[in-house]
Amino acid sequence: MVDWYHYTNPFYMKLKIPIDMKISNVEKKWGKALDVTYVDDGEKSPIYIYRYDGFYIMSEAAIAKGAEPRIMVVVVDSDKYKFTYKHLGLGSPKSDVEKWGKHKMKLLDTEPNELGYILGYSYVIFTIDENDCVKEISFTS
Repeated sequence: MVDWYHYTNPFYMKLKIPIDMKISNVEKKWGKALDVTYVDDGEKSPIYIYRYDGFYIMSEAAIAKGAEPRIMVVVVDSDKYKFTYKHLGLGSPKSDVEKWGKHKMKLLDTEPNELGYILGYSYVIFTIDENDCVKEISFTS
């Protein structure tokens, strides 16, 4: 079954994150990660962080034997990528994000320095810096 909601999220489309959300298929598009880090702080479930050029992917680390890690969150931390018809990216003014999200359903459980929106079965969160500009974009299904 094709998850067409996946492609209602312009952030997944731009980075060509695969519908099945498997790390192996990300590697087919982007190649091996520049760096892979295992994180286990003892409080939450352990994760892997796969670093690529301009973004990183967090995936579950504690998975069933033989299962493949799946993407939990994609975080854009470079101004290399611009998204949507508004060309939103790192450094974009908060006001541009608010205009883009004006008619979208807002996430209610965000931090004071975040703007979050629901896109189909996924969501996007813009983290805003002290200058009222985007400093990070994260999205997940």
